[in-house]
Amino acid sequence: MVRNSQFFDSLIRRRKLCEVEHNLAVIEIAFASNVHMTQRPIIALGLALLLVFIGGCASHKPAPHVAADFSSPKAAALTFLRAISAGDVQTAKSACIGTEREKASVEALSTLITGLRAYDQAVNTRFGVEAAQTDAQLKQAISDLLDVSITHAENALVHEGPQTATVEPAAGGVRLRARPAIYLRKDQNHWKVDLATTAQADKRFDPETSQQYAVAGNALHQAADKINAGRYKSLAEAQRDANANVP
Repeated sequence: MVRNSQFFDSLIRRRKLCEVEHNLAVIEIAFASNVHMTQRPIIALGLALLLVFIGGCASHKPAPHVAADFSSPKAAALTFLRAISAGDVQTAKSACIGTEREKASVEALSTLITGLRAYDQAVNTRFGVEAAQTDAQLKQAISDLLDVSITHAENALVHEGPQTATVEPAAGGVRLRARPAIYLRKDQNHWKVDLATTAQADKRFDPETSQQYAVAGNALHQAADKINAGRYKSLAEAQRDANANVP
C-alpha cells in the first residue's frame, strides 16, 4: 500500500494549529512514498506542491446551485459556507461583501475543496482498496478545512445588531474560541458576510492565501482528470511520477 500520510497529516496538523494562531498562509507539506523509494521531505508554500501533477488549468464540471437565504445572519453565513463547499462560486460570492480581490479568496477556497473531492473520487474509483488510506486522509482534510465550519455555524451563537452581526462557532451552546467567527453586515436589507473583517481572523479568506489555494485546487482537479483518463496503472505509479517532477 502506498503511504502518503505525511502529506495529509501535515495539512491537517497545520490547519488545526492555524485555528489557534489564525494563520493559514504557510503550510508545510511532507510528501513521501514507501514504494521502493527513499523517503524525502519536501517543504513548499501552501499546497503548491500539487503542481507536480499538472500542466495548465483544470477543467470543471458545472457547479451545483445552493439555495440562497440572506434573511438572517446565521442563514447568510450558512449559505456562504455551503456554497463554497458545493462549488457554487456564484452564490458564495453573492453571499458576501468585498472587493474583487477579496472575493477571489472565496473562489480559491471553493476550488481547493472541490479539487480535494474530485481527487478523492478519482483515486477511489480508479484504485479501489489501494487508495483506502488516501481516501481517509482526503476526507479528513476536507472536514478540517470546511465541513466542521459548517457544523459549527449551524450551532453558532449569533450577536445581531441593526447593521452588523457576528456568527460565533459553537458546539452544545459553548463558544469555540479556537475557531474564527464570521462577521456580517446589512446590504440593502440582506445579511452578507463582510470579507474584509472576517479575513482578519480567518486566513482562509485572506487574499494573500488565495493564490496558494487556487493553485492547489486546480492541481487536484487536473490530477483527478489524469487518473480518470487511466494515465496511471497504480496509485504508486502516480506518486512516483509526482516525486520525479519535484525540483
